[in-house]
Amino acid sequence: MPPEGLLLIVETPTASSNDIEQLRSIGLSSRARHSKYTGLRRKASSTASTPTVEPEVVAASSEESGSVIRNSIATNAASDDIIPSTDRSTLRPADRFEHAGTSEHTVGKLARIAAEEPDHVDVVPLTATSRIHAGRSYKRCVPVITPERVMQFQENIEARDNASLIQLEPDYGSYQSADGAQMHEIWYTVNLVMDGDGWDVAPKKGRVYKLAVDTGDCCFWFLEKDFRQLQRVQIPPEDVVDGVNYRYIQRDWTDTSVDFQQRCRRRRVVPPSTAPIAEWGIVEYGDGGELRVKRWPTSPDVDLQFRAPIWDWVNGELAYSPNHRIQFARILAEAVNTTAAGQGIDGNLGLGVAGWRSPWTLARSKDRTTFFDIINHGPGVVPTPVALSLTITWYNRTAHSFLYFGVGSPCGLFLEFLEDHIRIPEYTPRLYIFPDMVEEDEFHWWSLQLLSITLLEPLVDNPNYAGIDALQWMPRHIPLGADLPGGLSTGVRVIFDSACWCSVFPRNIMQAIWTQWFQNDAELYPDQAILLRHFRDFSRHDIVFQFRDSRGTITPFRCRAQEFLSSPWNPPDGYGGSVACLAEAKGNGGHGTEPYILGANFFWTSILRLDGTHRGEKPMLGQAKPFMQLAPQRILSDGLQLAGPWSLEIHPDLPPDMQAVLREQPELQA
Repeated sequence: MPPEGLLLIVETPTASSNDIEQLRSIGLSSRARHSKYTGLRRKASSTASTPTVEPEVVAASSEESGSVIRNSIATNAASDDIIPSTDRSTLRPADRFEHAGTSEHTVGKLARIAAEEPDHVDVVPLTATSRIHAGRSYKRCVPVITPERVMQFQENIEARDNASLIQLEPDYGSYQSADGAQMHEIWYTVNLVMDGDGWDVAPKKGRVYKLAVDTGDCCFWFLEKDFRQLQRVQIPPEDVVDGVNYRYIQRDWTDTSVDFQQRCRRRRVVPPSTAPIAEWGIVEYGDGGELRVKRWPTSPDVDLQFRAPIWDWVNGELAYSPNHRIQFARILAEAVNTTAAGQGIDGNLGLGVAGWRSPWTLARSKDRTTFFDIINHGPGVVPTPVALSLTITWYNRTAHSFLYFGVGSPCGLFLEFLEDHIRIPEYTPRLYIFPDMVEEDEFHWWSLQLLSITLLEPLVDNPNYAGIDALQWMPRHIPLGADLPGGLSTGVRVIFDSACWCSVFPRNIMQAIWTQWFQNDAELYPDQAILLRHFRDFSRHDIVFQFRDSRGTITPFRCRAQEFLSSPWNPPDGYGGSVACLAEAKGNGGHGTEPYILGANFFWTSILRLDGTHRGEKPMLGQAKPFMQLAPQRILSDGLQLAGPWSLEIHPDLPPDMQAVLREQPELQA
């Protein structure tokens, strides 16, 4: 029986609640990351040209979205010479459950618009018909679950599902950025164990490499042994071409302090191969990190083999199985700036839309330059290699953060009084993502149009979380974008970015949250806010995000407010309250430009199912239909909350497809 899934446990960062500098750092880096997303749009109308290449110089562009990238093709030139590409495409449960939070009056307006303009917008009804797994109030015959039956299913696990979940691991610390600022980092990481037998990597066998999980980027890389310093040098105004006013040079490290050298030596590195190099490229990240990366053609003698932190379904624990190895192409960062050098990660694991392969111009799926390509051309443990489910939490309690490449929902709630049923979170219908805002014929980011956000305040002690009864809920509605007739709005484009710790919004939205939701005085709004403090308890509140996808379908997504509007950090002055991971966009008077970001605090509320839906080299506009599905990290039953983020558990004993057969619950593998 063939394998059916890959579930990797993600290490959940342990945030230091009293480290306000850590909190400030993640706010600043979130604003900078948003600036990188919008940088490419500001220069979209310019025409690229190839600057002169000098020895020991790497030319680069100041454009990008998320991670700024330019490319070079391996030639007979010296390895330190890079000829940048001019191809812009290479840049980086009750049946009555109402799946919404907008008023019935607004729903009526949307329905009328859909009837009048059917070609422009579809509206998902706010009823049980919009749910993927509708609850049932009638009695049904249930299978008898005995230990013997479970063991019969478990006998087949090793060959198919025992490598089905990847855990995300926590990593945190501090580093000095390129501009000298002390940054306090925090990451969600996948911890990989080197398991290669090649003569050059055998000495590294058994070492753990931490890769940051990043849905706002597509590439992966490891640090190269003896990596050098990458330094940005300004270009004289008369030599500026296409708005690029700087270039890169590689050099020996200028920072010779003991602390910096020790930090660099603690990084896990990979030796370069003696085989010919395929390509070089430049990567720039929003947090200020800059790297020159190179890749080798994939081959058994050059590739890197790792064991991943998979989930052992039988024993219900994390395991590094020797029977399931993941083979990575050798992609190394040969030079990095001081920001990237001081960070506590050993590489990056990009999870942008499958088929996007920046910074590489020559790479194809078989070259395995992205994690989706690795899974697609791997040992065959995944039925849908361009799809994954991502769940992250902010506390490393009984809950787990994980990546799941497989069919169905791997987590839920099992209660004996539910007649041996497993309850799982409710997923939205498919939300079809937008193509890139610059390269309009390509899909890069997991992005949707965000029309509004609505805080639902409970008016009674035990409100119905499956409804929007005006006697039980007070909606505080904030529209985004320009106003439209009938109380609607155009919305703004948002990117779902797991490596951005704050959600980034324009100033007017931040001010509305400050006054309407946090109930603070408008004149006390902090200048250039990178974080918002409040003194409210949102543990009983809900938030409704109203999205429109690329097909025009409007879908409300309702989840808990506490995780989105709070954080693990405490304000520094001892006066109490909480800090929300919300940051004001940088530039344009605090309004910035689209796309904006739904960051890690949105991921704390939700489970994201990301599907590239293509089997070629990349999703083609008009052919492939990449989509997302969202589920709140909670379980409802007849309007009551049975479980929140820290009560959801990975299914006991068996993966989703086997649980579906054992318990006669087909919805577990939907």
